[in-house]
Amino acid sequence: MSKINDSIEKKVERHERRTAFALTIPSISHYTIFFIIPLIALFIYSFCHNVPGGGIETTISLENYKLFLGDLVYLGILLRSIKLGLVVAILAIFVGYPFAYFMSISSERTKSLCYILVLMPLFTSVVVRTYGWMIILGRTGILNSFLIKLGLIDMPLKLMYNFTGVAIALLEVLLPYMILSIHSVLENIDQTLELAAQNLGASKLKSFFLITVPLSIPGIATGFIIVFSLTVAAFVTPTLIGGPGFRLISTLIYEKALATLNWPLGAAISFIFLIVMIIFITTINRLTTSERWGTIK
Repeated sequence: MSKINDSIEKKVERHERRTAFALTIPSISHYTIFFIIPLIALFIYSFCHNVPGGGIETTISLENYKLFLGDLVYLGILLRSIKLGLVVAILAIFVGYPFAYFMSISSERTKSLCYILVLMPLFTSVVVRTYGWMIILGRTGILNSFLIKLGLIDMPLKLMYNFTGVAIALLEVLLPYMILSIHSVLENIDQTLELAAQNLGASKLKSFFLITVPLSIPGIATGFIIVFSLTVAAFVTPTLIGGPGFRLISTLIYEKALATLNWPLGAAISFIFLIVMIIFITTINRLTTSERWGTIK
């Protein structure tokens, strides 16, 4: 009888595996056709030789990779992109964490209102939001005019066409991703842990930093990776706020691939950037998912 039951269970398991695999076929097909195949084609282009005017020679060489890695201007643009991603992601943690924590301890009605406030910026086009920041950050914009009227500054601050302006605009655009990532983890933390620590003599502040913060590291890491990735890949906001003189890796790829029609060099830059991003994100993920995080001592 037990052999019959085992046989039935095995058949059921095989059927469930086949069903699960069948359900993944549409997503796998879509992923393969629209991502994997174009990525392979782009990888092949990166080893080809560019012909002025948009032509491509199939001569296989490392010329494009050597050109990028040997040019200090290109490397500076790559470092500026990474620096911008780090600055925006770190600022998003400090700005977003208090709001996410407030949401997690609020009533359902207040929490719903907070969700609306957090998601509202995402309902607006990124172009519209960027133009709004141009009005706010300009030399004669709202912010400078307000500060001058208060007597806090004598001359308008330079907040456009530089690193500062781009960072401010991207922080506002991407902050919801950080808040929602942290809040999703804070919601699942047992609040009685803090109360237990306080009953044992820890202050509210100490119990917060020793219990809640370590347990919320996975949410912080997820938000950091999302905000960092979207920042370094941003195109519209850096182009409008930063102007032609502020170049990031995304604008450089656009310039090489579409403006000068140098597809091989643009493809090589894309893959160098992809490798850097994979290494960077993998490192962050390993550091933040270490077993020591979330361990209460």
